Amino acid sequence: VFYTDNIELSALIFAVIFFAILMVLNFAGVRRVAPYLIIAVALWYALLLSGVHATLAGVLGALAIPATPKYDPKRFSRRIKELIARFDASHKSDETIRNNDNLVAIVHSIEGGAKNVQTMSERLEHFWHMPVAYVVIPVFVFINAGILIDFATLGSLMLHPVALGISSGLILGKFVGIIGVSWILLKMKVASLPEGVSFSQIAGVSLLAGIGFTMSIFVAELAFADHEDLLLISKTAIIFSSLIAGIIGSIWLFIAGKSK
Repeated sequence: VFYTDNIELSALIFAVIFFAILMVLNFAGVRRVAPYLIIAVALWYALLLSGVHATLAGVLGALAIPATPKYDPKRFSRRIKELIARFDASHKSDETIRNNDNLVAIVHSIEGGAKNVQTMSERLEHFWHMPVAYVVIPVFVFINAGILIDFATLGSLMLHPVALGISSGLILGKFVGIIGVSWILLKMKVASLPEGVSFSQIAGVSLLAGIGFTMSIFVAELAFADHEDLLLISKTAIIFSSLIAGIIGSIWLFIAGKSK
């Protein structure tokens, strides 16, 4: 791919070039995601070959993402008002939007304006929030936790005193601690529930607080640095306790908020 004997140096030079291209796109006012994505992937590959930690590509790519919108709020407001006026003028009570090409065009213009009044970084954050929160981070934590799960011995492992202690702390400890302190503060009139929030929902959130990965595993590594068997048990217990806390807490909140 590269034409010098020193592949690492060549890759690093290409990485600098790719980052420069990203910055040019930024200053040129490009607001489409595809060019940034393609160049960022090339930047990642170049950094990977250069020997520099490839995660820096994410930092550099994010740095190059435009943080200013194409439309300012005042221009967006004027544009939307014009489009809404045209929409009302073109609308017929006996005609659906599918049969009115003018209405479809206006709606597409409104959609484009709504995108352009947001910064590109905000749009990307909104789009990637769910996949990152529910797929990327759990997979990242699971892989980097270094856990080798043997489902044949999982039952006996979870009954180990260390696993039971961790499970009790994450699920019961967080639950009792949060709702206990909340109940005391409410009774003492030190705090009050937000409007529309019930104490049952606070209890559901206290269950979700039992989800713990990064710090829990970090503390386990400190506590059992010289005991690999106990460290494996603690990490496994953390993962499964977090899963149980998340499932129970989600079901609890679903039931508690169903009447709303």
